[in-house]
Amino acid sequence: MTDQAKFYRCLSESCEGIGLYYFEVVAGMTTRAIESIGGQLWWSSPSGSKSEKHEFTDQPEFSSSDAEALADEFGLVEISASEFGNLWRDAHAD
Repeated sequence: MTDQAKFYRCLSESCEGIGLYYFEVVAGMTTRAIESIGGQLWWSSPSGSKSEKHEFTDQPEFSSSDAEALADEFGLVEISASEFGNLWRDAHAD
């Protein structure tokens, strides 16, 4: 049985401001991420990123307790694969 990818969105705070953080989780590990701040999109994955300022997380592990904490503090919600896919494509187009 293969693990199904799940996709999430939550609020993000950085030195550039407040935005949205989108990420894909497979088998309890974050595999791809997108940050959206001020209408700009930055992608990252374990193999690279669009910008050194928006590198891939150093804590890719993701558990159900992480999901609960992010839901309470940052409004984490699950999103569709197509929504994430469209954002991933758009982030690479810039």
